Amino acid sequence: MKTRIKQLLPVIMILALILISATASGLNAVPESKSLTLKEALELGQKGNSSIEFAELTAQYQQVVWEQNEYQRKDLESSIDKAKRNGSSVPMTADLYLSLNVVPVQNKNNYDLSKLSQASSINSVKYGIEVAYYNTQTAQRSLEIAEASLKRSETQLKNAQEKFSRGTVAKIDVLTAESNNLKAQVSYENSKNSLVSAQMNLAKQLGLDVRTPLVLTSKLDTPKKVEIDIEAELVKLKQTDVGYIKAKNNYEISLLMEEYNNRFNLPNTYKHRAQAVDNKGEEVLYKDAQISLEISVREAAASLASSLLNYQSLSKSCDLAQQSYDLSVLRYNSGLDTIYDVQNAEISFKEAEMTRLEALSKYYLGLAKFTYGVF
Repeated sequence: MKTRIKQLLPVIMILALILISATASGLNAVPESKSLTLKEALELGQKGNSSIEFAELTAQYQQVVWEQNEYQRKDLESSIDKAKRNGSSVPMTADLYLSLNVVPVQNKNNYDLSKLSQASSINSVKYGIEVAYYNTQTAQRSLEIAEASLKRSETQLKNAQEKFSRGTVAKIDVLTAESNNLKAQVSYENSKNSLVSAQMNLAKQLGLDVRTPLVLTSKLDTPKKVEIDIEAELVKLKQTDVGYIKAKNNYEISLLMEEYNNRFNLPNTYKHRAQAVDNKGEEVLYKDAQISLEISVREAAASLASSLLNYQSLSKSCDLAQQSYDLSVLRYNSGLDTIYDVQNAEISFKEAEMTRLEALSKYYLGLAKFTYGVF
């Protein structure tokens, strides 16, 4: 029996090694490619998102706190009413005033703000996903531009070599074309790395393995003019923007505290003066929040309109730059232009394409701000 076990031991060890190797290989395997529309990405990214879950838990906690304090307030009011019915006098002390008039408002504000924060968290997550989606699309377009530029440089190198072999240009043309080709290769590799980085960031936003190859099927269509009603946007944001509403709530509490201050603190005392300064500070912060919100919306609207005009203008510039490049290549092959003329035309063409892409990306990112109210 022992002899049989010794004979099987090597086989068992080999099988164990194969099993361990297969398991490790499975753990390190690159995930399968995933195709996603923007809508699918938005739905996927919200599932199990820790920020959304935390905001939801915070809202639930604030609801419990508010309900508990409401119970205590009603119980306190009931006790006061009962004492008065029994002929007892209930003086309005400073603590009692705060418990009845200030603390309930604070608790309700905290609860309402937590609900708004929950909705804001969802919008922030969706905005981040959309930005990452657009950035990945932009990186893909950038890679395509770099690849086209690389192919043009390879064609130009071939032309220069052929002209040099025929003795119609000097060696400097070949060296210049080789240098341009190397630069184009570097640019292409950098664009590949940027795309990988953008895809990893999007995968992270979606809760996927960062190595997951992503195929984005929604397209960056030609931008269209969008009319932004700034006043309507401001009205909407004043009901949903957490920073603004927090400043507004603090200011309203400061008005209650001002009444408390005038009622329970003697004028010109340290407490009275300190509370007056605090109240004034909240008023300043509230006004600043109003101004900042309006500036953000107006700037975003102006930027959106500007990016659309830039895209339209740069589209025409791209067409002109391509024609100039094609003409320069023909003139070079005919001996009318130098290699440097072709080089400059290529640089101008590529720069025009990249600048147009930047305007397109800026347009979609600007549009997302208004979609989710993130400023």
